[in-house]
Amino acid sequence: FFAVPARLLDIEEPHGLSENLLGSVRAEVAAIQSHAAESRSALFDLTEDFTQYKPRARHSALPELHGYFQAMRYLGRMTFRARSPVETRQALLLLDLFRANEDLRAAWQSMDATLGQFFGAHDDPTWLDYVAAGRKSVGGDSLDCLEIASNAKLFAAFVRAITALPPPRVNTSHVDRTGTQWKSEHAGLRVFGQRYSRTAHLFQECIDRARVSPSGLHVASELLGSNRARKLLREQDG
Repeated sequence: FFAVPARLLDIEEPHGLSENLLGSVRAEVAAIQSHAAESRSALFDLTEDFTQYKPRARHSALPELHGYFQAMRYLGRMTFRARSPVETRQALLLLDLFRANEDLRAAWQSMDATLGQFFGAHDDPTWLDYVAAGRKSVGGDSLDCLEIASNAKLFAAFVRAITALPPPRVNTSHVDRTGTQWKSEHAGLRVFGQRYSRTAHLFQECIDRARVSPSGLHVASELLGSNRARKLLREQDG
């Protein structure tokens, strides 16, 4: 997983990966760099919209920023989904890395704080939320991620804890239908998850309800907090 953004940033391929895994990494990188179509991810069991990796705005003007844009996009979009036992165990391995490496934790927190200053609060759970859920599931302050991953009873309790976390409010995953199924289907851990904004949430509500665009009532209700507008919307929806 981390070899993909590393290659996008022109960091050499890690040692110790099998040829099969290296082939999957190279295929994922090629799909990202071509950003031409929706297709199956080479590493995750899902369809990804690789057109999302085309550099845009200030990143498109400077070729040296293309890899950075794509790497951060990958770390912000690819999800270790809570509904997948395999991906949840992979998330536990990620938590184990953070738990064991103080420098890694400090680097993540520094970058995350900077992103928060520019783009606002998290919309996805962070590894800190997962750690709290893990501690809750084992009933103590210690957290042995590898034991949780291998112990069926502890793992089941961990899954219950992370699925109880607040779901994302804005969909940034590839879903080809309306409705709110994506909230449970794509909830999970991201390294640098997406950020929340009220305007994006407003448009998401319209998409989920198969509306073309928000009306003045939606703006008054969701952005301005009008109770009267909420009442009228409920009456419209029956």
